Amino acid sequence: ADLQQSNIVVSRSPDSNWQGVGLLDWQHASIILPPFLLAGVPERLQNYDDPILQSMAPSSLPETFHELDETNQSRGEELYRHRLVYYHYLKNTEEGNKLHYDVCETMELDEVQRGADDALEVCENVIDLGPEGWVPTQHYEEAMAFGKQMKTDALSAATSAEELDDIMGHWPLDHMDEEKYE
Repeated sequence: ADLQQSNIVVSRSPDSNWQGVGLLDWQHASIILPPFLLAGVPERLQNYDDPILQSMAPSSLPETFHELDETNQSRGEELYRHRLVYYHYLKNTEEGNKLHYDVCETMELDEVQRGADDALEVCENVIDLGPEGWVPTQHYEEAMAFGKQMKTDALSAATSAEELDDIMGHWPLDHMDEEKYE
């Protein structure tokens, strides 16, 4: 698609307000979506692999910034600016556009849930778990050992007492007391 500034037609009203009135060469543009699909942090600000961005902590230059060579200082400044813009985008959205901010948070939670669902599906496939939560008799012992090892690994990776409690209380491969849920 050729959606760029030169293909956006604007008009200025007598009261000096600008208004978009048309798009040129947009027929193959994939970014023209319904508004509910456009909610979220703009793609050019997003970086899902950056733990600082995901933690929503204000950014700062590296402590050793003045000791870096010119190339690494430039990279550090660019990363700092990127993080700063992202941080202020979300903070200003939270304060000035609560509905949009809530949608952004919901989308992030949805992404986390999708990741957890994918991980559970992999686990179910490994132990040959059926749709009703049953394992074929010939795989039962192997599945139980695998599930126990996975739980041990998850508990050892927990970083808080709350996380430990959540794992213990909601482990999907434990025996379930069905009477509790009737």
